Amino acid sequence: PADEPGWILAVGRFVRLPEDPRTAEFAIVVGDPFQQEGMATKLMERLSQAAGERGITRFRATLLAGNLPAHRLVRGLPGQVAAERHTGPVDEIEVDLAS
Repeated sequence: PADEPGWILAVGRFVRLPEDPRTAEFAIVVGDPFQQEGMATKLMERLSQAAGERGITRFRATLLAGNLPAHRLVRGLPGQVAAERHTGPVDEIEVDLAS
């Protein structure tokens, strides 16, 4: 499937928030055929490390309230949940990253 347009294995990224440069919003997407293989966890570890090297101390995630695997991933970050907001079908979670 690698030669098919739109094919994705996995991607992760974070973007520093202009209003709080020590906080970054992050996102991870894993292609459907490759879910449940630990790729999101590995990407999360690498994103956390890269963020720490750049002075980011907090990650923010916006996720669907019913996406339990995504919630587990965020709560598995090394650090402590600092804030949670629940607005209907969407949750926002902030985690202070471990030093």
